[in-house]
Amino acid sequence: MPRPKLLAKLRTQFGKEASKKLRQKGQAPAICYGPKTDPVPLTIDPKELMKTIQMGENVLIDLMIQDGKKAAQKVVVVRDLQIDPIKDQCIHADLFEVVMDEEISVEVPIVLVGKPEGVKMGGVLEQITREITMECLPGDIPQNIEVDVRHLEIGDTIHIGDIQLEKGKALVDPTTTLATVVPPTVEKVVVEEEVEEEIAEVEEAEEGAEEVEGEPEGNK
Repeated sequence: MPRPKLLAKLRTQFGKEASKKLRQKGQAPAICYGPKTDPVPLTIDPKELMKTIQMGENVLIDLMIQDGKKAAQKVVVVRDLQIDPIKDQCIHADLFEVVMDEEISVEVPIVLVGKPEGVKMGGVLEQITREITMECLPGDIPQNIEVDVRHLEIGDTIHIGDIQLEKGKALVDPTTTLATVVPPTVEKVVVEEEVEEEIAEVEEAEEGAEEVEGEPEGNK
């Protein structure tokens, strides 16, 4: 699958006012950096960037940087994305240049696959970890890591050390919990409700007894 392309221009004006003017024109400030690259300030089309990252997290992008009549190409991943919460638009992006034959660390989502046996028996599946940090070559970055949980019964837990990555390695404690199936809580709720009802009945009985004791003898 060919890598998506993103056009960018060198940015020569800086500061809050310059960034504000860029956004008013439908553009957004960005910066490109890497282990062998000095930070390069850029201007990008935020809509084009959003289309690109919809293909998945950690997608590799061919970044085309225009500098007058010159152009340079870099392979990057989005390291940080600032979004305007009101307009839901990208207002700044950090683009990390990768070297295809050097490993990098990335955050990769965890996707649980299948319905656990414990859930069929009334248990509840809880996902504790939703992404992990892993190290691999840029070309081997997975869109997500699928973890089969169909075999889990009530009380079972699956850890980072229980899964095998096709390529790369996890930079996380192998004892870190990914998911667990906990017992159903319905019975506990019912018991609590029954106790509350019993307490209410006792309180009503006590209030009734106090009223009777407080009545004058002539009214008995």
